[in-house]
Amino acid sequence: MSLTPDQVKLIKATVPVLKDHGTIITAHFYELLLKENPSLNGIFNQTNQKTGHQAGALAGSLYAYASHIDDLGVLSPAVEKICHKHASMYVRPEHYDVVGTYLLRAMGDVLGEALTPEILEAWGQAYWQLANIVSTTFNVTLVQTMYTDSSSDDQARRLALQICWSLDILARLPHLQEGSGI
Repeated sequence: MSLTPDQVKLIKATVPVLKDHGTIITAHFYELLLKENPSLNGIFNQTNQKTGHQAGALAGSLYAYASHIDDLGVLSPAVEKICHKHASMYVRPEHYDVVGTYLLRAMGDVLGEALTPEILEAWGQAYWQLANIVSTTFNVTLVQTMYTDSSSDDQARRLALQICWSLDILARLPHLQEGSGI
């Protein structure tokens, strides 16, 4: 489900709040997430956790996302970079559920009553919109890599095309169809 125009306005209205409190929210998010889900500690760089770099990077990403919620194309290079990072850390689809839950919880803990039910709902929708973008981009990147890797044989390329079809993303990758011979 996409964001309504009113939800987009609410997200844009939170940009100053993210500027002022974003790192506090994301530091609290990581604290909660990793304390209550210790199995996820291996996904995150512990040095970046200790120095606050991880929290700062996530806060910056949320700020950029909220700032450009009405022009997400601007964020394409950053989303691609995040997808490569997620792939290298073996982030799985179920991790997005956990992250969404804890991120919204951290927003509520830090912002208190300022996080109205309407803003919480808008951020819930916004989170899932972004998670779907990242997940789709991650899948496209993975399939493109599989398909274009010079060491891939015809069987790997056929598998890449099957993945495209099953993910319903073949239309986004028309160059895979051209001259593939598969």
